[in-house]
Amino acid sequence: MRLSQDIPQFETARLLLRRAVQADVPGRLALGYDRDKQVIYGEDQTWPDPFGDHLAQRWVNDRMAERWTWVMVYDGRLIGSVKLHSLNRYDNRADVGVILLDDTLQGIGLAAEALGPVLQYGFEALALHRIGARILSTNSRGLRLFDRLGFVQEGRERNSARVGDGYQDDILLGLLADDWAQE
Repeated sequence: MRLSQDIPQFETARLLLRRAVQADVPGRLALGYDRDKQVIYGEDQTWPDPFGDHLAQRWVNDRMAERWTWVMVYDGRLIGSVKLHSLNRYDNRADVGVILLDDTLQGIGLAAEALGPVLQYGFEALALHRIGARILSTNSRGLRLFDRLGFVQEGRERNSARVGDGYQDDILLGLLADDWAQE
């Protein structure tokens, strides 16, 4: 497993964004499993209930293995993660995703606060030209979040996301470095 030791740590007004560590397993376990969240965030929907130690360990290991992934820590506890992924150096682009696992913290701007320094890092340190996002068409909260951050809706990929026994559309969003610089 490759550890992501080369990413910077970020502190915002309310969050610490840092590399995942093994000590995060109890915090992830405490957040439990919510199939609806797994669907919204494009995560594995086949995890059994109850959510056990081995699945919390797997979640942490996955984030440790991903190069540009940060866990979100709020008030000293793990609440989710944010990542840049699908990096294409030739085209200077990547995609971004965020997962806020604590329902009690929804709607107070923490996802946007976490995305800010990660987008800045992508555009400035990694010299990306474009950062994209894929949001389920039914995820109105996620669509509003990315709209507020300046992302532009660029298209719809029909029946692209498997959800349960069916499929849903993904909305494709993008933010260009020039647009970010103007914000």
